[in-house]
Amino acid sequence: MSSRYRLEIEELDQRILPSLSSLAPALTAAPPHALAGHAAGTYVSGSHSVNAGETATLNGTATLARLGHVTVTGTITGPGNVRSGHAWGTLTFTNVHGRVTVFLQGPLQAGFSPLPKAFHYHVVSGTGAYRLVRDQGVLTILWHPIKVTPVHGSHFPLIHGTFTISIPSGQTVPPRITSGIDGVAVIGPLFPVAPAGIPNSLPVPGAIIAIEPAGGGAVIARVRADASGHFTIKLPPGRYRLVPLPPLPGEPFPHGVQQIVVVLAGRYTHVTATFNTGIV
Repeated sequence: MSSRYRLEIEELDQRILPSLSSLAPALTAAPPHALAGHAAGTYVSGSHSVNAGETATLNGTATLARLGHVTVTGTITGPGNVRSGHAWGTLTFTNVHGRVTVFLQGPLQAGFSPLPKAFHYHVVSGTGAYRLVRDQGVLTILWHPIKVTPVHGSHFPLIHGTFTISIPSGQTVPPRITSGIDGVAVIGPLFPVAPAGIPNSLPVPGAIIAIEPAGGGAVIARVRADASGHFTIKLPPGRYRLVPLPPLPGEPFPHGVQQIVVVLAGRYTHVTATFNTGIV
């Protein structure tokens, strides 16, 4: 193993973690009424294929207890037309002082179900003055369709409408999540040809792993690996993109190898998150 990569591994904790240290306070609890309030706006929804769930794109404004007046943007996707599942998505509340993003999960629904009205939510990130905002509970979205626009060459039209969101005061205990991702972060290869009996990869202590929706979108959660490179994160059942964040931003290597991970109900999916050194 070259001295360069040994040094990079030894300094990983010092080089990435200070820049991400603001994530740590966000894991602590905060006042329960932070996001209480109401929102309203417009949405457009549709489906790309018979196997894909309906996806709604929302834009509007809200007045919330902790944030005041904010804009609201987000997407919510149904479970699909031919299988049961949970609708899910994200909403982001933004003003000049910062922004807060929440992850949404709907109830279990059968195929061909419309987007639900009730969602469990929890804050996944905050910036600026809202860096420490944490909240969770149940919010209600009322969908008010206005018109249907046919799409040329598709059996699935676009639905245009308005929405209203109500977030009540006080926390509601979220459902207990018994599924997620369990893994280990490693860096390798360390040698073009590994000598017999010598491992060609090493654990990455303190590696930062980001979780995104499989189809793209805002980061749902981030997790930091422990001293042995192991990490665990609770997630509802679904498909996710696992993104190991680069330990040396701006450098081509080592870089994190992205992968799609399927989380099943009541189970933790085991993965290896790889940082590629570029050695061939």
